[in-house]
Amino acid sequence: MTLRRAFTALTAAGVAAASLTGATPASAGGNHHPGKPLAFDRVATYPVFQNRPAGEDPTSPTVAEISAVSEDGRTLVYTDALGRRIGFLDISRADKPRGLGTLSLSQLGDAEDEPTSVAVVGRYVLVVVNTSRSYTEPSGRLDVVELVTRKRVRSFDLGGQPDSIAISKDHRYAAIAIENERDEEATPPGGEEGDLPQLPGGFVQIVDLAGANPAGWRVRP
Repeated sequence: MTLRRAFTALTAAGVAAASLTGATPASAGGNHHPGKPLAFDRVATYPVFQNRPAGEDPTSPTVAEISAVSEDGRTLVYTDALGRRIGFLDISRADKPRGLGTLSLSQLGDAEDEPTSVAVVGRYVLVVVNTSRSYTEPSGRLDVVELVTRKRVRSFDLGGQPDSIAISKDHRYAAIAIENERDEEATPPGGEEGDLPQLPGGFVQIVDLAGANPAGWRVRP
């Protein structure tokens, strides 16, 4: 199995690494296409509580939710919203994932900051962070962290509560969905509990990834 064929899938209990394999017509429900991988075989599972910081209360909750993989296929980065951090795994051996520790968002901002998504571009990890104090005053930021050193090299104000991030295939842009999550207990005029519209509305932030140096990157709604 090559690294480029490695695929990682996350569960709430841990991180499972899987490889793409060929499927038989029976296992593929009769929709077999010769030469195309159609099935996933789990090759390993990594419980993310094993990657918690030393000395942390072993009963504190952890979760693996959103993940991204470095361009060389050797490092996986995942969000742990319950632990208010991102985690790192060595997946150079997909059948033997190894914990590489975590980066607490309290070191980059506030203890209540919550990572909602993560992506990797070149040498950098892009972490979108929810810093909202209320539904009516949503806020968030994009932290750019160097993958090797785990040092933040730049941060952008996103002007709202971010939900997810995606990178264009040519690595020229990142798109960030600013959700500005609705209050499901609020009742708008003339509506029912949890109905829309609720202000402020969501939008999309575009990050121009011009050049390899984040100093030249720009954010525009």
